[in-house]
Amino acid sequence: MKNSELFKAFSPDDAARPPSSPAEEMLKTIEELYHLKDLETLLIDDVYALEKDVPYAFNREFDDTTGYRTRSMLTVPIAVRDGRLLGVLQLINAEDKLGRVVPFSSEDTLYITQFANNAAYAIENAKLTREMAFRMVEIAALRDPAETAAHAERVSALSAELYTVWGKKRNIDQRERRHTRESLRIAAILHDVGKVAVSDTVPKKPGELTAFERRDLFLGMADTVVRAIGTRYKRAAGPGSGG
Repeated sequence: MKNSELFKAFSPDDAARPPSSPAEEMLKTIEELYHLKDLETLLIDDVYALEKDVPYAFNREFDDTTGYRTRSMLTVPIAVRDGRLLGVLQLINAEDKLGRVVPFSSEDTLYITQFANNAAYAIENAKLTREMAFRMVEIAALRDPAETAAHAERVSALSAELYTVWGKKRNIDQRERRHTRESLRIAAILHDVGKVAVSDTVPKKPGELTAFERRDLFLGMADTVVRAIGTRYKRAAGPGSGG
């Protein structure tokens, strides 16, 4: 069940704010609910029996419209190490072995909090990987601004599309196709970054490369990749990670 408005923070000056998109509204709700500086997990036994002094309220519109009865709720922030909020995990109506709605337990909170931490790490890791890939393409484009970036984007798009068609014909699971397609896109867009560490005389040579030039090209590409991985590792691991 998805309902971005099930649990909504409120503020006296909400009426004075200009209208915004659903995504902006949801982000504002998350920021107000967690205050960004004080990220806390909310464990609520019954959303219809909230204390009057809490800084949030339950939006019962979904329940009134559908006949669904929301009761217990566990809301866990997805935040990275520097405190930035990426999103929120919201679980509704825990059930016992007989299917009766019960409050979420402290054990539930422990598991879901760990899951949220892992999710935050995975999201941030994927973001750093994408940023690294596109930064490297931008650097490579400085050596050949007329073609490198556009060429890298075409190769990336074509590779992903070809894989999608190939995967569908072989009935590869959709989840696996989606994961592999994204990995292939990143790999394909990086296929030319090795030229950054290679003299212009090699890639722009009109004739066939000599054995020495091929070796120089390979070593340059390998050095670029190793340096990029090292930089990404240090950013992901944070200060004091060493290496």
